[in-house]
Amino acid sequence: MAKLSLADVSNFNSSTAATINANWALIEAALELTLSRDGTSPNQLTADVDMNDNDVLNAGIIDCNQLIVGGETFSGVIPTWYAGSGAPSGGLGTVGDMYLNGTNGDIYGPKTLSGWGTSSVNIKGPTGATGAVGSTGSTGAQGEKGWSPVFAIATDGSRRVLQVVDWVGGVGTKPSTGDYVDESGLTSVIGDAVDIRGPQGPQGTAGAGTGDMLAATYDPTSVSADAFDMDNMVEGSTNLIMTGAERTKLAGIAAGATVNSSDATLLARANHTGTQSADTITDGSTNKAYTGTEKTKLAGIASGAQVNTVTSVNSETGAVVLTTDDISDSGQTNKWTTTAEKTTFKSWDMTIACSDETTALTTGAAKVTFRMPRAVTLTAIRASLVTAQTSGSIFTVDVNESGSTILSTKITIDNNEKTSTTAATAPVLSDTSLADDAEMTIDIDQIGNGTAKGLKVTLIGTHA
Repeated sequence: MAKLSLADVSNFNSSTAATINANWALIEAALELTLSRDGTSPNQLTADVDMNDNDVLNAGIIDCNQLIVGGETFSGVIPTWYAGSGAPSGGLGTVGDMYLNGTNGDIYGPKTLSGWGTSSVNIKGPTGATGAVGSTGSTGAQGEKGWSPVFAIATDGSRRVLQVVDWVGGVGTKPSTGDYVDESGLTSVIGDAVDIRGPQGPQGTAGAGTGDMLAATYDPTSVSADAFDMDNMVEGSTNLIMTGAERTKLAGIAAGATVNSSDATLLARANHTGTQSADTITDGSTNKAYTGTEKTKLAGIASGAQVNTVTSVNSETGAVVLTTDDISDSGQTNKWTTTAEKTTFKSWDMTIACSDETTALTTGAAKVTFRMPRAVTLTAIRASLVTAQTSGSIFTVDVNESGSTILSTKITIDNNEKTSTTAATAPVLSDTSLADDAEMTIDIDQIGNGTAKGLKVTLIGTHA
């Protein structure tokens, strides 16, 4: 039904004025039912207003007897809104207050005398579409240069792990050392570190080769020399193993020799013809053969010569036992050797290059492996560099005999120095007896800033 219906005027006659007047009366009555923007009375509603889901905009003070929001009657007290992460605690707020869980968008309230209750409304909408890519920001300031770790191989039983022994190349405070490398980074527990050796691989399949296996061809470095030791072989049914005595006996038999006759035949002089060389005759217990030298000596002794008697030697009489101190070598071509000279003659030293001259040195085990050329008693040990390192941890070297260190205090070369002879801490030998053909290895346990080059180690002592 229309709020205002007016009569149409089709032509002007005597009743037209009445129709117009009636329309104006209806308009006036309709205006009386509207709200006045300037507040002209009447300006009150006499019935409910249905906003039909539309908003009331720019409202100032709302003065009403009762306010219902979302089906809930508003008590007239303006609630306080709270927000936080998770559900509200029981002691938060008063009756009528509201709470927003900022984590998931749940709304709690109004709070009652019984508490907050459970959330019944969630204001979090669906995820919006991905926005446009923003413009590239300006380049930030360059950060400080980071530190690079220096690793050394550490032993954990049968395992080998990496340990941080130094940091190089960075700016600012240097990180701490001593941690080990695990699967996700660094750890202070050596048992959690990654074993860099890996598990032992499966045994390979047996080869199909035939023929002789010469040690010089198949085992030139004597890795499994016992496999070619005759003592470890078993005789066959046809081919037998010859002992050392049998080889010696065979070597003494001339090619084409015949089998000997019996001892009785050989010993009977009637069976011997020609002459017998004295070189083939063995001395008896009483009668003995002359040597050529003895025969010449005898020919030089006059017939009837007497044995000389020594009455005094260097003021000593009786049964004199001569020592080297009793005999002067003054004016002689051949002279006695003193104890000091003997020590000098036995002096021995060997220098081992552990790298080239130009490559920066790094930490690691067995940088060089060699074998002792003879048995030696060490009296000193030293190391040197072609290029000294300038900073960082002290350059440290270890020397091992058959896998065990020979040093209780390892060799060090101080920063900006090229020799261990000037080090603040001198090396101390714990094993001075090096066996002939012993396998020796040299390790670099620690370096500084990575500028050291050209390492050499010198062993000093006397030979056996």
